[in-house]
Amino acid sequence: MTKEIFILPGDVLEEAIRRHPEKPTQVILCRGGEDGELHKLATKFLRLKFDDIHRGMGDKLMAEVALGKYTLPSKHHIQQAIQFDRNRDKNIPLFVCCSAGISRSTSTAFAIMVSRGMEPLLAVDEVFKLCPYASPNVDVVNIGLLLAGKVHHRVRVLDAIKRKKKEWESSRTGIKVIIPSFVNQTTG
Repeated sequence: MTKEIFILPGDVLEEAIRRHPEKPTQVILCRGGEDGELHKLATKFLRLKFDDIHRGMGDKLMAEVALGKYTLPSKHHIQQAIQFDRNRDKNIPLFVCCSAGISRSTSTAFAIMVSRGMEPLLAVDEVFKLCPYASPNVDVVNIGLLLAGKVHHRVRVLDAIKRKKKEWESSRTGIKVIIPSFVNQTTG
C-alpha cells in the first residue's frame, strides 16, 4: 500500500523529482520556509506551511505561536494532505517531504495511510520502514487519527512510535537517510 509513497528530506527532493523514472511526480511539502522552484518541477504540488512544533512544547513557544512567529499543524493542513492524496493519480508516486524528512513528512504520511483505511499500528510500522529514524509530529499524528475516526488508538500509536524511536536510537551508528535508488543513479 505504501510502495508509491516516498518520505524524503527537502535537500534531496529536487534531485528525486528530476531522476524519478516516471517523470511526473506529486509532492506534498510540509515546511515553513520557501519552496524555491520545486512547485514547477512536480506534476502536482501541495505546500503545507506549518512548523515542526506541537502543542506540548511549552508556554514560551505557544506564546510565540500566538504572536505569529510559528505555525502549528492544524486539522485543515492534514485535511488538505488527505484530499490531495485522494485526488491524485495513484499510478504516479507521492513524495512527502519536509526539511529533514523526519517529523512533518513522516507524520503526514502516517495520516494519509490511516485515512486510506490502514490500521494505525500498521501505519506506524510502514512509516518506520520508509524512515527508520522517524520522529513523527505528535499533533499531526493525533489529527490524522481524529480525521480517520481512530482516536481510540492514540495511546497505543504514541507508545508504538516511542518504542520504534527507542529501538532505532539504541541500534544506530548515525543517521542513514533512505534515499530511493533512482535518486542515487548517475546520469550518463
